[in-house]
Amino acid sequence: PRLAPATAAGLDLWIAEIEQVLTRVLAPTPLAGFTDPAGLARAVAASFVGLELYEGVDPAGAEAALTALERLGALMAAVEELNPVARRAVAYTLRRQGGPARRAPSGGSRPGL
Repeated sequence: PRLAPATAAGLDLWIAEIEQVLTRVLAPTPLAGFTDPAGLARAVAASFVGLELYEGVDPAGAEAALTALERLGALMAAVEELNPVARRAVAYTLRRQGGPARRAPSGGSRPGL
């Protein structure tokens, strides 16, 4: 508990960097209006920390998780290669399915830390 504020502050610095990259990378894609870069940045940071811990108890499971993330990256690459009409169709479908992304507040500590 005593290290929680310092740990949260360190993670927030990392999360801010990840959010900037995600915002830049997702901006030209159909996912820009559907994803929440701030929330996704926190998910990436939490996943990395969790995978590091998980790898110690289940190396095969951690490898499977990383493989799944690589496949998600391949899906993103495929979306980026779509022609403009197909990209608009993807964006339309995503908006219809889930609506616009809700922005979480950027930075700051999370409740409970």
